[in-house]
Amino acid sequence: MSVLRLPLDVHDPAVRRHAERVFAAVFAVQQAVQRDARARVDAYRAAHHARAVAGPAVVRDRLGLTRTGLEHAAYRHLDRAPHLRRSCTKAVAMHVADSVWQAADRHLFPDATGRRHGRPRVGGWWTFSRIPGRARSHTRARKWETFRLAGTLAGHDAVFGRAGRLWQPRRMPAVTPTAGGRPVRSWWDHDGPLAVVLTGTGARDLVLPVRLPQGPGRQPVLEHYLADPQRWHKIDLVRYRDPGSPGGWRYEAHVMVLGPGYTSPTVVARRRAAAALHRRGGVDVNVSNLAVVSVPIDTDRGGGGVRATQIAKTGADADRPRGGTVAAAAA
Repeated sequence: MSVLRLPLDVHDPAVRRHAERVFAAVFAVQQAVQRDARARVDAYRAAHHARAVAGPAVVRDRLGLTRTGLEHAAYRHLDRAPHLRRSCTKAVAMHVADSVWQAADRHLFPDATGRRHGRPRVGGWWTFSRIPGRARSHTRARKWETFRLAGTLAGHDAVFGRAGRLWQPRRMPAVTPTAGGRPVRSWWDHDGPLAVVLTGTGARDLVLPVRLPQGPGRQPVLEHYLADPQRWHKIDLVRYRDPGSPGGWRYEAHVMVLGPGYTSPTVVARRRAAAALHRRGGVDVNVSNLAVVSVPIDTDRGGGGVRATQIAKTGADADRPRGGTVAAAAA
């Protein structure tokens, strides 16, 4: 698997407020589930006699300290807070509970080295930056219950492509579902510009226009990740603090693709040529020089002995930084 980061445009105030409401609702659910997990872990640790008599697994199941137990806790919190249902779906709440369970799981069970993590913590608003998505079904058509990527790369190029390159505006226009240039009612039939869509959030769907990375050399990367929609697997909605962005947050969609990352043909050829040398190398970076040393992998094949190359500053290059410092100090 590999991940592609896609910037999202939230210049539209209505879209930005909608995204902020979604993050606020999901954050409230996550904090509630984190408090539940912390309380259940404390109760599990205190139940020494019950664990000795009935067994740890029975006690965890009785306390709801399981993945399923935390998922049902998230459902109950949503049912008891109807105002959150306008901005958060049960599918999103389920995956938030799964992420909380991962923290509890690392605390309850040691890893391969025998180490455990600390008790689950209740996170803060400024550190809450990711809403996990749900993986799409590759056996049933049109089953993608959380964030999904609507549109096609060809449709995006048809709208914003000029002379084989992308020319996207500073503020991306609103995306509406279209098929063949005509409006349609379902996002499943949309084949126009790319957008991240979350349905089930009140009267309106959350539609975030995608701004594809543009520039020389970007088109092969986009075709590798986005040309085949069947390889799209999961989307996480992520935000970063950015004072220069509207609302103070910058939003991205992390698209997980079933397949390896992109490697340019030039890099592939260079790696194959290096592998054919049957040598193992290392690099030592210093302040004023760069040293590269290689040794043969298999001495029976020959390939020479140790080879070393050093790149250092000499002459005017070595004196230039020193002279600039002296001149600045004199001034």
